[in-house]
Amino acid sequence: MKQRRETRQRRIVRNAVQTHHDHPCAEQLYEDVNAIDSRISRGTVYRNLNCLSEDGVICHVRVPGADRYDSRTDRHYHMICMKCGTVIDVPMNYRNEIDLQIEEETGYRVSRHRIIVEGSARTAGAVIKRSDSVWKEARRCHRGRNAHSGSSECRSGSISTAPADLRRWSAIL
Repeated sequence: MKQRRETRQRRIVRNAVQTHHDHPCAEQLYEDVNAIDSRISRGTVYRNLNCLSEDGVICHVRVPGADRYDSRTDRHYHMICMKCGTVIDVPMNYRNEIDLQIEEETGYRVSRHRIIVEGSARTAGAVIKRSDSVWKEARRCHRGRNAHSGSSECRSGSISTAPADLRRWSAIL
């Protein structure tokens, strides 16, 4: 890995990613950075996002629509709402056994897997039934700003976290 200088611009971009909990796209981050320093160009923001991602400082989340960025760098899964584009962390531990099974069946050396769950809130009035902080964040993000939001119906709702739904996800993954 190439050693990179910690420039003022890179620090501002990193801080912009770290202040978000809603998986912002590059354009959202550019707007945040531009509000701090209007002399930082869009290209500089995009270049620094790529550098920070390559260096493992932030996570580049590839989803339909616009790629997103996450300050969490641990191995975890994401879910995208197909109505409004909101991306949230799935509150489920990374499943190492998937890597091992794929290695056994294919002979490939697996470094990691990424799972993006696609779906949408069941109803606009869905209630979060757990006090888990991840789901509180998911609800806040689901209602929060999203430059690429399409459906206000979806944004005004929240995500069902009934135990049966979590068990179903665990069975699938």
